[in-house]
Amino acid sequence: MSTIGKDCKHSSIYMSVIGRGENFITYRAESKPGNKKLAEMLKWAVEDWSDTVESPLSADVMYTDTSMEPFANMIYNKTLKFGCSYQFCEANGKVAIACVYENKPQLNEPLYSADSTGKKGCTKNSPCNKVIKGAVCETANDTVGPLCQKEPSTTTAAPTTTTTEESIIIWTWTPYY
Repeated sequence: MSTIGKDCKHSSIYMSVIGRGENFITYRAESKPGNKKLAEMLKWAVEDWSDTVESPLSADVMYTDTSMEPFANMIYNKTLKFGCSYQFCEANGKVAIACVYENKPQLNEPLYSADSTGKKGCTKNSPCNKVIKGAVCETANDTVGPLCQKEPSTTTAAPTTTTTEESIIIWTWTPYY
């Protein structure tokens, strides 16, 4: 099931109807992007979706503004899996990028549990293991954590369509808190 339709337009399949979050964006492209250019476009997409937040989140991290939906989809704590795909459409010189998230944030509910202690990240293994079986609180990496960690699952690139436009799954990811 893809959210990218013919000519790199958003398809009529709306993931929100089945409780999934979804981000979609297109960029102009004169030719099919190579891996390096595609990685750059993915970075642009994440930056563009992040830029939908125009002011800092409130202390209770409530999702109250639908204009920040792309950002909310990316940080929602109930989303443990997501997948992204792209499609190059030569006829109109576009590349479409779509990401589907396991869960959709709910308006007027928190995006994640705010930490009132001033500490960032996990402090012990038990909360990690409640969210992801076998996860532990990893404190060795000072640049990102402490975060809940578990061996990542493998990712496989596979065709998602049989049309003349190319569309593949770029990655899937499971975040660890």
